[in-house]
Amino acid sequence: MKDMLKYFILVIAASFLYSCKDQYTICDLPKNVNLRGVFYTKSGNNFIETKVASLSINLLDSAAFIYKDRKNVSTFIFELQPFMADSDFARYVIKIDNVSQPDTVTIHYTSATVNLTKECGSIIAHTLSQVSTTHNTLDSVKIIVPKIDNNLNVNLKLFF
Repeated sequence: MKDMLKYFILVIAASFLYSCKDQYTICDLPKNVNLRGVFYTKSGNNFIETKVASLSINLLDSAAFIYKDRKNVSTFIFELQPFMADSDFARYVIKIDNVSQPDTVTIHYTSATVNLTKECGSIIAHTLSQVSTTHNTLDSVKIIVPKIDNNLNVNLKLFF
């Protein structure tokens, strides 16, 4: 009986310690909310992810670069509208392979606060509604996953 009581107390203590342990990892999720785009070229009936020799990206009418002459990239990732969070659209200048005439990509979106948990806080997520581009180097831009949150989904595909 004495051994049974010790065993019972040990089981209760172990279950109490285990129940106090955080079993959820939501606070481990990243808090960064980034737009992700990938470049593609057409090969026959297929589209193939393509690296560009050089990539520069900045907000229209801004001298601050998000990417400046980045070499051999097929993917770009950055915070949507990092300098003017009150707007519902953003215009980015994308210069590929140092072509003299860059493209302007206009992205329309809505923003909303998403609460992760009371303990972990919240993020500002965005939902893409429309995207357009000039056609100097780019042929078109397509929204793949409209929701921009703390997951690393491909949001835009840019085609040559």
